[in-house]
Amino acid sequence: MKREFETIVVDLRTHSGEPLPFIYGTSVIILHFRRSNGSHKYYDNNDPYLRYYLDQTGSGIGSVYRGLDLFSLPPTQTSIEGGQWVHYKPVSSLSDDAPLEFVVPGHGDEYVDLSHTLINITACITGIKEAESAILYGPVNLWLHSLFSQIDVFLNQKLVTPPSHAYPYRAYIKTLLNYGPAAKTSHLTSALWYGDTPGFMDDCVNNAGAALRH
Repeated sequence: MKREFETIVVDLRTHSGEPLPFIYGTSVIILHFRRSNGSHKYYDNNDPYLRYYLDQTGSGIGSVYRGLDLFSLPPTQTSIEGGQWVHYKPVSSLSDDAPLEFVVPGHGDEYVDLSHTLINITACITGIKEAESAILYGPVNLWLHSLFSQIDVFLNQKLVTPPSHAYPYRAYIKTLLNYGPAAKTSHLTSALWYGDTPGFMDDCVNNAGAALRH
């Protein structure tokens, strides 16, 4: 039997002889090798067909192994049995000069998924005179974050967020730079992210983003 091959063809078929596709999208793998000295120390004492691994021009030996791996399970999350939404209301009364505080108690056999923690706010614009048009007023971009000058998060009575009174500006810059168009036109719209028309950020008439936020 030859100990070195220039081409290897692997054709996967079922017990009835039909071609068997696998997760990488093809049922035939063709490997091409170039002649070389095969002196790389990494392949010492290994199988002969690995000698020209670095010189392969086809799908590669690794593709053969991955293609034949039809029965191993991908990483599966088994620690969470289920979940539920729990609503918490502010523990303090609403006022202009008092912080809005929520307390989420812990449970021994449950944990809080902070990545799925939401805040729901219902608001309206007030103080508009009858002679004025409501179209002249509207929420700013990323309005939900602009409502708060500072947000503090405590875990086990320990502050885990940096204290800063520039929260709305930091949130705006992070959203602007860290998210792509797909996110800005989908889930970020729940925080009223609609891009302003350049040069008309304070104009509710000629600003396309302001019209969408209405």
